Amino acid sequence: MKKIAVNILLVLCFVVLATIFSGSDVSATATTERLSGRILLQVEEQGEAWYVNPTDQKRYYLGRPQDAWDIMRALGLGITDANLARIATYNNNNWTTDRNILRYVEGRILIQTELNGEAWYVSPVNDSRYYLGRPADAFQLMRNLGLGISNQDLVQIPIGTIDTDTDTSDLISTSDLVYRGAFRLPVGSDGEEGPRTWSWGGSALTHYSAGDPSGPSDGYLGSLYGTGHEQTQYVSEISIPRPIISAAKNPGELNTATTLQEFQDIRTGFMGSEVELGRVGLAYLSQQGSQDAAKIHFGWGQHFQEEADTTHGWFDLNLSNPQQRGGWYIDDQSPYSTSDYLFAIPGAWASGHTPGQLLATGRYRDGGWSGQGPSLYAYGPWNDGNPPADGTRLAATTLLEYDSSYDRDALDDDTARTLNNYHHSDEWSGAAWLTKGSKSAVIFIGTKGGGDEYWYGDADGPCMECAGDRGWWSASFTGQILFYNPADLAAVAAGSKQPYEPQPYATLNIDPYLYHVSGRQQKYHMGAAAFDSVNEVLYVAEYLGDGEDSRPLMHVFAVN
Repeated sequence: MKKIAVNILLVLCFVVLATIFSGSDVSATATTERLSGRILLQVEEQGEAWYVNPTDQKRYYLGRPQDAWDIMRALGLGITDANLARIATYNNNNWTTDRNILRYVEGRILIQTELNGEAWYVSPVNDSRYYLGRPADAFQLMRNLGLGISNQDLVQIPIGTIDTDTDTSDLISTSDLVYRGAFRLPVGSDGEEGPRTWSWGGSALTHYSAGDPSGPSDGYLGSLYGTGHEQTQYVSEISIPRPIISAAKNPGELNTATTLQEFQDIRTGFMGSEVELGRVGLAYLSQQGSQDAAKIHFGWGQHFQEEADTTHGWFDLNLSNPQQRGGWYIDDQSPYSTSDYLFAIPGAWASGHTPGQLLATGRYRDGGWSGQGPSLYAYGPWNDGNPPADGTRLAATTLLEYDSSYDRDALDDDTARTLNNYHHSDEWSGAAWLTKGSKSAVIFIGTKGGGDEYWYGDADGPCMECAGDRGWWSASFTGQILFYNPADLAAVAAGSKQPYEPQPYATLNIDPYLYHVSGRQQKYHMGAAAFDSVNEVLYVAEYLGDGEDSRPLMHVFAVN
């Protein structure tokens, strides 16, 4: 009820905006860029109010209560209390807005998600926020910030429209993920140090619904294929034991998976014998096209990637005779954007938006070389042969891609189109397409950098000759899941949205479930993810979660 009341108040605010007339003019040379984020009054008509949305540089009509409601719902940006506190209020001259967050929120309508949905407007004129809770506040906003505009100037700004039929009931929410517990992974035949070990592993996972057919009928059916030690990344198949919730977070209280197929080297011919901070994705998919059997598809890359290196292929489920095929490229995309997480796309969705392309692949590379946020592309290698010839550039459809910082000049570019609250120190290490009946979500799992700033150096600050672990750092890190709307990705595939426009509709902090979070600046909370679409169960690997032998722990969520 509180949120409804707040929404009604915001509608009233915009009604006031739409009915007050201002006599001020803008110059005939005013451009859309100069008016980004402004509230404009059409002075040569009846004072109609328009809002210029900074994310697409289009104007949205605020003339009726329903219009205002749709604007808030479609264009409002959720914000935490901590980030809101970094933006000065208009009546506090002793408070300076943080420039790092201003780049994301200037001219935006903000919704205070951690309270009752209070609404704010951030003026691009004075970099301050104005409360939209009462009509009187809206009147003050118009008097101080409303800008009159002529028809001649207004027509230069394209009109934006929003889908008034948007229904969030078809999206999986954070509350739909119910934690079921965790289980341990087996040691591996080589102990902690050898190539055939789960120690320092968990970089890639995929679920095989017909695996372990003699296993117990306990709701956790099938098996998992995954990669072991990060320096060798051999592949093994394991059973799925019943997960247990340990109140003390004691791995000794958990069940342990058994080995169904011992580790094998599936990477022969890819990246040579040595892997420098390797990145890998696995995805099981049933027989497609003229294939003779189901395959496990893979993508492999590493921290510094040669453009000539192929990245993708497939192999058979029998690890003792995997019949590996590849390698191939993903279209003309950079390997920094493609060679990590990999998952199956629901067939019904693919038939309408990416026909013949039932796999999604992508990568986030720290420093933003992949794009400053997770990337995603749909592809289907069987369309190019059985198997495609080595070196084939597989046709792909872009679903998500933010601006890359691979050009060094763009590292500090405030105009870059990025994931909201982006940090160069972010790590998105897993992804999956969740479904539950008619509801769905595309999720990315990883470690999110937090705080006011990020930097290249060590944990203590910027440096090149560093005493500690050198790389991209933030003041804090959190294990997190990003939730994306598949409809937004469909719009990108269709060309009606730019690849950088989709943003998460929800995020979930999963640190409370993890066993090995030792401090605010601990990196690499998470590893890979896999989804059992038949039983609607999500598996996520916690990097180094099991202190014994530095193994990952497997955490289990049911989708309700």
